[in-house]
Amino acid sequence: MQRRKFIAGMGSLAAAGAATVGTGAFTSVQADRSLNVEVADDANAFLAIEPQSTENGDEYASVNGDGTVTLDFTGDDDTSTDIGSGLNKDADTTIRDILKVSNQGTQDVVVGVSGLPSSMSIYTDDGSVAANGSSTSLNQDNYPPNSGNLALVEVGEIMSDVGVIFRDPPNNLDFSGSLTFNAIAVDELSNFDASQYPDNL
Repeated sequence: MQRRKFIAGMGSLAAAGAATVGTGAFTSVQADRSLNVEVADDANAFLAIEPQSTENGDEYASVNGDGTVTLDFTGDDDTSTDIGSGLNKDADTTIRDILKVSNQGTQDVVVGVSGLPSSMSIYTDDGSVAANGSSTSLNQDNYPPNSGNLALVEVGEIMSDVGVIFRDPPNNLDFSGSLTFNAIAVDELSNFDASQYPDNL
């Protein structure tokens, strides 16, 4: 099977706001303002994404030189002839406990993942954040943030036991793109606008 890498990109906290416009007589205004932005590694960002300290976390997740997390399910890094590589054809493969995601921001957030290939799901077995109290999907392509089906991660909380499922992957699956972790502030769920987000939201 060809190499498939999944890059977990950090999603941003969504804050939808409404501007009130008065009835002034001018047509337009242009005003320059200063802006300071700092970019952080995945582990230090508001939504921190890190490999979990588990056998599967060590095997399938790694941190790149630029601080981003990469998921690799090809097995290409193992040169042992006793170790397999790639996913089974015509089968469902579940790989548990790969990542942990921490809310290091100042608002409770709903966390979902977008940009998934059709045969892949991401979920968490962490019952403290799961929508149903046990395991919950993080597939934001299927469940909008205001659906009540994704994980709720409170300020300072860590969502652990994030894993993946591949359901009957096609023989020609060769996904080498990016996944996006999105964090949407709970206070903004009633104002959620799917057009702000990529893919099929």
